[in-house]
Amino acid sequence: MRYLIFMFLIISSFPSFSQSSVNSSNKCSALFFIMTSIQKVEPALGEYFTKQGQMSQMLTGLYLSETTIETITNGMVSNIKSEEIENYGKRYPSEKSIIQKELENCMGWTYQIGLIVEDNPSVLSNEKKLKKLLLNSPRPNEEYEYPFEDKSWLNDLIIGAFDTWIINGSITPNSMKDLLNAN
Repeated sequence: MRYLIFMFLIISSFPSFSQSSVNSSNKCSALFFIMTSIQKVEPALGEYFTKQGQMSQMLTGLYLSETTIETITNGMVSNIKSEEIENYGKRYPSEKSIIQKELENCMGWTYQIGLIVEDNPSVLSNEKKLKKLLLNSPRPNEEYEYPFEDKSWLNDLIIGAFDTWIINGSITPNSMKDLLNAN
């Protein structure tokens, strides 16, 4: 009987673990999306955040597929990402220090994923193996160390990226889609 209760607790906690991973990876994806706005001033950093955002978005979809039997579409992922981007817009600048901690954690998480993929280059040519590796890799809802030596520049970077994003109309994937469909 204890075994059955234990198994039930493990199985029933899995969806919440997956949903937590979805929420956390989606936050990273949204935050990286806004941070790409630094591209005009710092092209290399813009490219870095673009790649981190793409990886986070892919993992959001992968984690989302663990929570449902539905087929996950890019539109579904874009919808939740757009909503989270709007949430970040509401939180900035009053929660800038919290946003910085979240950015540091997201950068630490994607860095850990990058190390794992780098150590297993053969999985890149096999989608099934890559998916398995990623699903067994560190999850974004854990705490990660900022992966670089100096983070003194992050505050200015966040201000620059968010201010540029706001000046440019606080664009989200869905608002870009709406603009394209209107023309």
